[in-house]
Amino acid sequence: MKTYKLALISGAILATLLVGAFVVTNVEATRIQAKLKWQPNAYHTDMPVPQPWIGLIHFTTKVSASDIDPSTVFLEGLYQPTKIYDYAKSPGASWVVLEFNGYDVLAAALAKLGHMAPGQQAMVVLTITGALYDGRTWSTYGSGTIVIFDPEISPP
Repeated sequence: MKTYKLALISGAILATLLVGAFVVTNVEATRIQAKLKWQPNAYHTDMPVPQPWIGLIHFTTKVSASDIDPSTVFLEGLYQPTKIYDYAKSPGASWVVLEFNGYDVLAAALAKLGHMAPGQQAMVVLTITGALYDGRTWSTYGSGTIVIFDPEISPP
């Protein structure tokens, strides 16, 4: 009786592991790699905030702006773009333009930055995620660096 229960439990665990491996493999296969470039890619804290702040996204596969579900696109999981369109200067390439409110981009960057002393600079990597209408997801994780400069402030 004990051998039967042990075989049943072992079989259930094996089936769970096999199904889990299949699901993880399929989820990874539906993710598209994307790289992000910000325009501007540097910001001085004593300057006005750029409006809009542009995110240029290059996809590893053929993707156009009309393929992207706008309701799924988020900067750092919080802010949505005001416009999404194809990059006109690259026909045939998979470049998509995302326009964000400049204050949203600055807020996301400063939230990741934490504390910065006067007269220093810091690099902040911001991530944009989203999905296509066909269900595939994409992320710019690891790209999209903005350099923030804080000018020297003299003491009072």
